[in-house]
Amino acid sequence: MRGATTTNRGSWVLVAFLILALAFLAGGAAAPRLPRDLVIGTGAATGLHYLGSNAVAKIVGAVTPMRVTVEATRGPVVWLPRMEQGTIDLGTLSTIDAYYAARGLAPLYDKPRPWLRTLQPVPIFHTGVIVRRASNLLTLSDLKGKRIAWGYAGIPVIMINVEAALRSVGLTSKDLGTRVAVPGFDEGLTAFAEGRADATFGGAPTVPRLRELDAAFGV
Repeated sequence: MRGATTTNRGSWVLVAFLILALAFLAGGAAAPRLPRDLVIGTGAATGLHYLGSNAVAKIVGAVTPMRVTVEATRGPVVWLPRMEQGTIDLGTLSTIDAYYAARGLAPLYDKPRPWLRTLQPVPIFHTGVIVRRASNLLTLSDLKGKRIAWGYAGIPVIMINVEAALRSVGLTSKDLGTRVAVPGFDEGLTAFAEGRADATFGGAPTVPRLRELDAAFGV
């Protein structure tokens, strides 16, 4: 699998419920009273956040009396407000999202959320921009004037990651060609697969949808 770049900037490192599962497995005399239901907010159903959440939900559901539900959304921009309303209990998000959300920084979030807490980080993932293996796009600089998936209303942190990667080679998103509007990560992969975009954010190399595309035509 060959991408235009891989970086640490898009590290998906906050899984805010793993420590909860470990605490339940360990038990203890002072174990807290458990809620009947637990809802985990996460990203698209094709991403690692969703898959990891389901794995933890299965473990927690097996060793406790709780009913654990995983809800796929377009990202923390969607599920964080629901957490404030009490309909989402836990969730997964990137370090950038957590930083912006806690401080209420634009353009991602409109108000501070000082109550936000990280329960457990996970190891750094390598992420980056992907192109077709058969293309002549070999470096980030080659993206100048090309079409790229853009927008990501549900998880705009992706644009921050890509913008940072572009700036590392002296470019900005304004140097690209058409910015193909997509609402989420999965839609970006779809635009890329259908040939409407020359490049898109690929997430981690182990994302199932990305592996399917690599098997189909090579990235």
